[in-house]
Amino acid sequence: CSSRQNIDYPQITSYDYDAVLHEDGRPSEKYRKLQTILNVKASTLKSIDIGTYSQPNLVNRVNLVDVLDQVGEYKESASASFKFGSGYGYMFYQTRVAGDNQMEKLQLLDVADRADIYIDHELVASQYQKTLGQPIEASLTPDSLVQILVENAGRVNYGTRLLSPSEQKGIRTGMTVDRHLHFGWKQWAIDLTRLGNLDWQTSANLNYGPILSRFVFDVDRVHATYLDCSQLGKGMVLLNGINLGHYWQAGPTQALYIPKDFLKLGKNELIVFETTERDVKQVSFTNRQEVRINA
Repeated sequence: CSSRQNIDYPQITSYDYDAVLHEDGRPSEKYRKLQTILNVKASTLKSIDIGTYSQPNLVNRVNLVDVLDQVGEYKESASASFKFGSGYGYMFYQTRVAGDNQMEKLQLLDVADRADIYIDHELVASQYQKTLGQPIEASLTPDSLVQILVENAGRVNYGTRLLSPSEQKGIRTGMTVDRHLHFGWKQWAIDLTRLGNLDWQTSANLNYGPILSRFVFDVDRVHATYLDCSQLGKGMVLLNGINLGHYWQAGPTQALYIPKDFLKLGKNELIVFETTERDVKQVSFTNRQEVRINA
């Protein structure tokens, strides 16, 4: 990602933003204009085999909070800043806070890059960029459960902040409750390579938080396609165990490109990790990338 005024601006998964060739290899309008400007004779490009597939079937869903030990590396520590990582960019933190059945002020300290905060199974705040670390007022019981999903949205890959401490992702310092630093944390580094061993029949204790949804679809002829993400919220997708990338309803890209080599004849598996409260019950394919900014 790039960085300006101490704020990181992640790059999207697709590089298909005003490029000469689209991500699937088809020429863009810029390609044709460059041919004219450079007075280059038009050449016949290889045709791209791209299309759609039938709508995948939803076969399983589980809440992340119910399968944390199956998909995460678990550790306990006094401080939330205990250092261990996740190749998929998600850390899940959990702690108990003793309140007095009244409003209290909580505040995350030095967190990057995006945090979804749950208190007693309710999403109370989503913080990102300029809102990170803003105080949160919530009613706390004598045994309130606080859970936080932190997402690494990308690291600076050039410039003066390349080695900045801010490039250490997750909760770097901790959380205060009424100005006092809180201790006693459980942490999971989410590792989605473990999905192959996930028990999709795990029952839900309470239905809240991020959801893993498993879809299947059949392929009788292999060709490239796009997964339409315009109706999804924020998260990431795996196809046959391959990380397709992250999506965000804010845009600009509204689809994830799927090369034909990622697909196979017969049954294919698509797993959507949705981190917002968007209810993902169906997904579909499209034959083109759509660029739209919703934020």
